[in-house]
Parts: sequence; C-alpha cells; structure tokens
Amino acid sequence: MCPTDVNVMAKNRRSDRIDKKMHRWWLGMAIIDVSQNSFWRARLFRAEFHEAFPIDRNHLEGVPSSGARAISSLDLSYMIAKVPSKEAVPRWLGEGGLVVFKIWATRHPSVCAFSGNNPDYV
Repeated sequence: MCPTDVNVMAKNRRSDRIDKKMHRWWLGMAIIDVSQNSFWRARLFRAEFHEAFPIDRNHLEGVPSSGARAISSLDLSYMIAKVPSKEAVPRWLGEGGLVVFKIWATRHPSVCAFSGNNPDYV
C-alpha cells in the first residue's frame, strides 16, 4: 500500500506500524530535500553538532510544498541536526570535508536519513 492511500487517516487512528511507514516514505520523497534549502543549510552549518531542530506542522519553513502538506495533514514530525561525519551512514557522506545532516522521525528515531553537504554552498 502506498502511504498516500491513507492520507485521510489521522495519526490517532492509524497503527504505529503504518505511522512508521508513512514517516519513512515521506522522508525519502520530500523531507530529505530540506538539506538542499538555503534556510536549513545556513541554520545547520551554524549549529553545534546534535543541536536538533523540529520539522513539523509548526515548523515548515524551507520544506517542499508536498512535504509540508503531508506533515500538516498526516501529523508527521521530524528532527534535523548536524552530526559528526563518523555518524554518517554510509560513511562516505562525511568524506572530503562534507558536513553531515541527519533527519529522523520524532516518533520513530530508527527512521532516518543522512545527507553530505558542501559547506561552500549555502
């Protein structure tokens, strides 16, 4: 089942398993793209390691419109932080001076993604 098939379901009416799948699907489809947004890049490059920022219905700046709609209508919630390169999966994301961002689902921390980012481009 495609996670968009259950868009009409509120978080309190879907199972934890479906909630986790929806977070995973939207993370890969739209939320990971915030790592390319200049608002988030500048904020994260200035941040301390592990200083986490929310991406949820109250914090949608720089989130692609499709992701913002999903977050709002499906009650999705993520966190984003700069992490040391040794935490990147896969490891090569932190090579060559790239700065690693980690995004994870607030209710499902195992649902996460990493991106390697050139600090010369904000």
